[in-house]
This record gives sequence, structure tokens and C-alpha cells, in this order.
Amino acid sequence: MRFSFRTGLAMFALISSTLMTAYPSAAATAALNMPVSETQSILGSVSDQLTTWLQENYATTFNSLGAAPGGNGLAVYLTSMSSEVESAIMSEIASMVGGLPNEPNVIFLPSAHSGIYESHILSEITPLSEFQTLTANGVDVREILPFPDGLVHIGVYNLTPANKNLLDTIFGAGNILIQNLTANEVPVATFSRTNDASPWNGGDAILGTDYVTGGEAGCTSGPGITYGGNVYVLTAGHCFKTGTSISNAMLGGSGATMGDFVSQDMTYGGDDTGRIAAQSSGYVWTGAIGSPKSVPVYSDASSPVNFTVYNEGAYSGEVSSVVQTTSINGNGCILVTLQSSPLLQRYECNIIESSNPSAIANQAGDSGAPVIRYVSGNLDVVGIVSAGGGSAPCQYNPTTCYNQLFYTAMNEILSTEYPGAGLIRG
Repeated sequence: MRFSFRTGLAMFALISSTLMTAYPSAAATAALNMPVSETQSILGSVSDQLTTWLQENYATTFNSLGAAPGGNGLAVYLTSMSSEVESAIMSEIASMVGGLPNEPNVIFLPSAHSGIYESHILSEITPLSEFQTLTANGVDVREILPFPDGLVHIGVYNLTPANKNLLDTIFGAGNILIQNLTANEVPVATFSRTNDASPWNGGDAILGTDYVTGGEAGCTSGPGITYGGNVYVLTAGHCFKTGTSISNAMLGGSGATMGDFVSQDMTYGGDDTGRIAAQSSGYVWTGAIGSPKSVPVYSDASSPVNFTVYNEGAYSGEVSSVVQTTSINGNGCILVTLQSSPLLQRYECNIIESSNPSAIANQAGDSGAPVIRYVSGNLDVVGIVSAGGGSAPCQYNPTTCYNQLFYTAMNEILSTEYPGAGLIRG
């Protein structure tokens, strides 16, 4: 399915997705042995933070984290082994688990490729059209994951020789490892961005009636707030018509009803914010589309220039960018075009700009998504997605993608847009 999208003046585009009329080495082991339960607890508390740190500091070397053999500790997969790098990683882990009596056991294991390279492999061999071809030919793909061995592992329910030949032909036999899944091995559906339930996470896919066209519009849920004695889930103001029902689904799909879209700021020079009358969990979906993780909101925060922020959109998955300015155009405002014919434009203010010159920073459908950064290991919300500019290749969903991100500042939303509002924390 192809999605159309409203573009904005001067390269700014609103980020809603609109369906118009349609090896252990010298440093490989760490510290003292610990009980499995304590180790697992520590790993659970720092794995997301450590992954982010490794991606930022060793992007071309780091592949992934995993459980050490036997489950008692942490395995760090790297493309090359270096005592200097391993010592730096150990120091960072020690700082992350500071105050605890012991550090977790850590081993370093070899990986054929970095995580960035595997993400590239995944995006190259998994366009939507290929999966439509597989479905049409009766190939029931249930799992697809890049592994440290450099291959993409594909799990197929009731794999047949004909299925295998088709997969090898489409994706290249040297790129994939195909596994037959029996009925007992098929993954059980779990909560995700498109299959959530009340109270709702930030980062959920949301569907409603388009503000301009009256057709369907797909956006992303933001963090929750308390305001005037009620609980709301935030999203972008330009997404939906007020008074219409919002559901948890991607564009063109269907899902559970969340609540009504009860208010929006579409004033000239106002914020790009709106409220859904729905319960909020105080959590945000983080991570890639295929492997989301639910992380509690700790607080709101500012957006210092040159700091890395993360867009947790339902369409892009977690993507990063670096803050460029907090006073774009000198006044924090951008001019966007909601509709080209007849022309419908507005100024949106209290906007922060970030960008990623080499990769995607957001895409159509991410409007309203939480923009976050990690402060002392905690997830802090810095804003919600509003618009995008530039261009970038998409990773998963076939909409329009951007390397510039424009988002409404969270501290302004809480202090000015909704005075007295409180951010819901997990």
C-alpha cells in the first residue's frame, strides 16, 4: 500500500501519514561472580542505556548485547577485539551500576558485522513488495531478525522446499538463514506499538479522521499528562479533527479504540499539540520496529544544542538526531503548509530543530511521537514530533522519510500550552 502525504513549505512537512482518497579476550571477564537473579536484575536495568552508549561511541564495532552462556552475565558482541575498547566498556558498565555491591559478569564475543551494517542488510532485503510476493505465494514468514553471525534469520511457519527456493531467490541465499517453525514455535503475539491496550504507551500507532481532508490519518501517540483533573495522551495538533474517535492502528488498519480527540492548538503562532481523552501508562515504546521495549518516563527535560535526541515514532521506530537550534528562524517558529489547494498554512512555534545528516530522523506517521533523551540513564521527554525536512531512505514503512526533525518543546507544552499540567511518569 502506498501512502500519500502533505508536504510543507520550505522543506517542512507535517509528520502525519495521510491516506487521501486514499572469544573471550584479555579483558573478557569482569569482576565477581554473582547470583543469576542479581545479574539479570542489573542487566535489565542498564541494557537499554548501555546499548545507546555503545551505538553512540562504537557504532562501527558494536553489534548487540545478549545473555552470556549459561545466562549468568552479559555478552557484548563486537566486530573486532581490543583490550582498550573492552576496558572502556567495562568502565562504563561499572559507572552505570554504581552503588551496587558487584558488577555483572561480562564477556566479549565476536560478531561478523556491526549493528548498523545489519540494519542496512535488513532494510535492503526486506522491502514491502517482497513480502507481498511471499504472501501471494503462500510463504508464511513469522520472524525476521539480524544476528551477530552476519545473516538475517527468517522463521517460516510450515516451511516447504518451494518456500525455501523462493526466499533464496528473492533475498539471496548468502544473506539469510531460513528456519522452519512448527505450531509450538510460532511467536505469540505480545503488546507492541500496534497492539497495545489501556493505559496507553507513548509511541503507539494511532488512527483517526484527518484534520484537513476528512479521510484517514495515521500519527503516533505522545506522552501522557494530567490537566484540569483529567488524564490525556498527547499527540500533534494537526493530526485529527476534534470530536473524532482515535484507535490504536497503523494507517489502513484497525485496532482498539483509545478515546476521542478532544482538543488541538491550530492557532497561527501556536503550538502543534492535541489531546486524546485516554489513559496513559507513563511509559514510552523505544527501540526498533520489530523489537520494541517499554521504558518508563522519568521526567521532562530541555534540548541542549549538540545533544542527541531520539524520535520514538510508530512508523520509523527509534531514530536519533542531534539538536541544531532551539530558536529556529530566530523565533522558534516554522511555516508549514497543511494543504496546497486551496492553500492552507500556519505558523507553528516553540519548535526545536534536530537533524541526522546521514540517516533518517523521522518519517510520515511519526507526528505526535515522544522525542526523548537519556539523562543519567533515565528517559526524559523533550518534546513531541511536529514536522520534518530534507530527505532520507525509509527503514520499514513505505511513507516519506526525512533527515530533519522539528518538534514542539515539552517544557513549553507543560508550562504555557497546558498551564499546571503534569507529565505522567512510569
